[in-house]
Amino acid sequence: MAKKAELEHVYNQYRHSCAVAIGAVSAGDFQTGVREAESSLSHVYPTITYQKRFLKTEPDAPTLDVLLRYAPPLFLEQAIDAVERWYLSGTRTERGNLPDVSERIASARSRATLARELWSVLDAAPDAHLAVSNRNPAELEIVRTWLRLGAVAPSTRYGPQQYERVSDPRRSACGRCSGCGHTITAALSRLLDPFPCPACRREHPFVLLRYTA
Repeated sequence: MAKKAELEHVYNQYRHSCAVAIGAVSAGDFQTGVREAESSLSHVYPTITYQKRFLKTEPDAPTLDVLLRYAPPLFLEQAIDAVERWYLSGTRTERGNLPDVSERIASARSRATLARELWSVLDAAPDAHLAVSNRNPAELEIVRTWLRLGAVAPSTRYGPQQYERVSDPRRSACGRCSGCGHTITAALSRLLDPFPCPACRREHPFVLLRYTA
């Protein structure tokens, strides 16, 4: 049986990981938050033991919330796999302290599948848009994360609850030559790299003016 000092040390390490992970997602750095949360998994069971045995509190593992909430919209299925491996490695007593984790893992897998389905709609064409239903909380949560990431934006062309990808490389855009001022319409991927301007024949960066589709 682990001694109090040993458990307390792990508990303090875990609380530090919680602060880092929660701080990262609060700042919109979801990748860092998920990575930190995943790295702390080995500390969760000892932390819960310390909470119950010495603090006399209910189990509290905020990093699981970070992992299972943000891994799906980031397509980080391997992080969900890591949670499942960690959970199954516990004793019956340890797993019993977190009885809802199996259900939450299954829910996260379902949302990861949904996220890929939603993104495939946006990835289908440069001008693709996604309609999200207010009656589907899972869709709304995924899209809210993408909005905070800057991966999607509300579409002003298709009405409310419609979203489109930001900076799709295939999307048509209007750019201005920074050398002579000539404007052209081309795929965004072409405008992002300097190339000979059709007017002045010189290779200058193009300034993005607007999307045209």
